[in-house]
Amino acid sequence: MTGASGAIKASGDFKTAAKGSKARDRRPAPISIRFNEAELALLSECAKGDALGPYIKRYVLDRHRAMGTAKRKPLSKQQEAIARALRGLGKSGLSNVLGTLLLAVEEGRLPIERHEEAELRRAVADVAAIREGLVAALNIRECKQR
Repeated sequence: MTGASGAIKASGDFKTAAKGSKARDRRPAPISIRFNEAELALLSECAKGDALGPYIKRYVLDRHRAMGTAKRKPLSKQQEAIARALRGLGKSGLSNVLGTLLLAVEEGRLPIERHEEAELRRAVADVAAIREGLVAALNIRECKQR
């Protein structure tokens, strides 16, 4: 057809063809993550030469699958008590307070005697040891941060 209606029809067909089939699934939008230089260096080191995109995808999805399939046994009464103690230690903020005090001593903002500083350092170490013992008793694997 060569009339105006033919041009409209052809134009409409072209637009439909350009849009693609509605039955065809659209690809999801890509995810963009920004990393600083140190994070990129760490990722590159962990990827051991692999491309970072596939490495990150594999790492995240493999961990998710592993976590989803692991069956956890219910905690025993003893483990529940240990977990409560660990939770209480974390909620108390004791580690942070002691660390802040020690930093103030090291920077000279809190003048104390040498033996008091040694006791403060022991207290920081003791709290860390208590936490490590509780974590070990619960057999929890921790993610170490750099």
